Amino acid sequence: MKTILFVHQSTELYGSDKMLMTLVAGLGKTQYQPIAGLPGDGPLKSNLEKRGVETLVLPSAKISRTVFNAKGLIRYPFQVLLALRVFNRVLKGRRIDIVHSNTLAVLGGALWAKLHGIPHIWHVHEIIEHPTLLRKGFPLLVSLLADRVAVISNAVGNFLISVRPNLEKKVTVIRNGIPKGIPEHRAVISDFRRDICASEEDVIIALVGRINRWKGQILLVEAAELLAQMGMNNVIFLIVGDPPPEQDYYRDILLSRIEASPIRDRLVVWGFM
Repeated sequence: MKTILFVHQSTELYGSDKMLMTLVAGLGKTQYQPIAGLPGDGPLKSNLEKRGVETLVLPSAKISRTVFNAKGLIRYPFQVLLALRVFNRVLKGRRIDIVHSNTLAVLGGALWAKLHGIPHIWHVHEIIEHPTLLRKGFPLLVSLLADRVAVISNAVGNFLISVRPNLEKKVTVIRNGIPKGIPEHRAVISDFRRDICASEEDVIIALVGRINRWKGQILLVEAAELLAQMGMNNVIFLIVGDPPPEQDYYRDILLSRIEASPIRDRLVVWGFM
């Protein structure tokens, strides 16, 4: 039986978090023993533990845009060294056969695996176009630190390969899946329509995910207005999600844009659920 250490940078339940939960829960338990390394407590940790998955508190040495300022560049090397020390202390005496880093932002597990000669899989969910330093830097790190690269789409794979052509032999496309057997509850659907003031005839278009600069919430509002101008007035637009921590201004900008919209009564915003 092989032990796989899954290293992730969040304990929430957004896209990459849910995909990690689905992946870990779906592993063949006779072949693999999963361990999840997470930065702290949260719904992802609770859900994994309910499924019998061991969780450890491990810093991911997350790479974010906040690293790329004067203070961040000074502090980040110390964060990496601290993360490696914690990895060594927590994992001392344990056999880890494979390290799996979930999302590009996770550097701690990748470095730890490299230093200990452990096979490393980097599971890439995102395309980083800006700033240029990240656009070039992330594929370089992946080429240096990953033995195999799982990407969720051809687009993600093509992005990595366009920057680092040597990654072509390492990249495999593994698309995200949806668990089978999700039942349809008519009463729940009726309650949902009532909650967003939608009739049985209304079409509902939902954008579910983080509220941030590039997910497209403002673009959805603009598209909704264009559809209304074309006479399509039987559509309700639902935006579900919260902004990243300490970035509430993204929600404020979105709500201000909706308030100024002539179809604001057909634009609904819910927080994370």
